[in-house]
Amino acid sequence: MTDQKLISPLKLSIGAAVAVVAFNIVARVLIEFEGTTVTTAIAGVVPALVFLWLVKVIRQKPTKAEVSRFVVLYSAILAGLAVIAVLLAYANNSLDVGGAVLLFVNYLAYPLFARIILSAKQLDHAFKS
Repeated sequence: MTDQKLISPLKLSIGAAVAVVAFNIVARVLIEFEGTTVTTAIAGVVPALVFLWLVKVIRQKPTKAEVSRFVVLYSAILAGLAVIAVLLAYANNSLDVGGAVLLFVNYLAYPLFARIILSAKQLDHAFKS
């Protein structure tokens, strides 16, 4: 039997970033929720879904390196999307410096929650033998 690596941090981070965008579209555009509460909820739900996927579907504890790569890639993808959003808003003269700072502070919730929810302590507890 070949030893296959089941956890791909790149694929997982792309999927999580797509989930963030989809949840934001549903919550903010379709349901018309607004504010930091929505950001906090989405920032917590997506890593929780990744955690559940690892525990229930993959059933393999990721290494510390895999978790770190996931968090870095996930953060980088979302940072890139945030930069694009800021640039588009500046191009349309619809965002000032205060708005850009607020967007950056809201962005920080995503990597923070990912790091907390996918911490070694949480994973150790979930994968106890």
